[in-house]
Amino acid sequence: MDEIMLYEYTTSLTIKGNGPDDEFEAHALGVADALVDLEDSNDGLLDSTVGADSGTRTLEIEMTLQADTFEGASKLALALVHEAVGSAGGSVSGWETRIQVDESSQKRLLVSQ
Repeated sequence: MDEIMLYEYTTSLTIKGNGPDDEFEAHALGVADALVDLEDSNDGLLDSTVGADSGTRTLEIEMTLQADTFEGASKLALALVHEAVGSAGGSVSGWETRIQVDESSQKRLLVSQ
């Protein structure tokens, strides 16, 4: 049987804008809904949770991913966040040059053979 690895991946995003709190909260719900849709269509995304702080305009996204390596989990997580934020109407242009991956935010959960 092939080895299966699961990773927990957490990332925080700061959303720029001066809109009212209800717009930020609606966007956060949109990101959460987009991730649920991605869970249904992407075998690598097993679970996701989105937390939001409208005061700091921060989204915290946690995902449980199936990937072969930490690097694979990182690439998948960033691609999924990119897609979810864009699907929810957020601007994602140039985000690749500003995002930083914190290796400590990844945790291997399970290895089975």
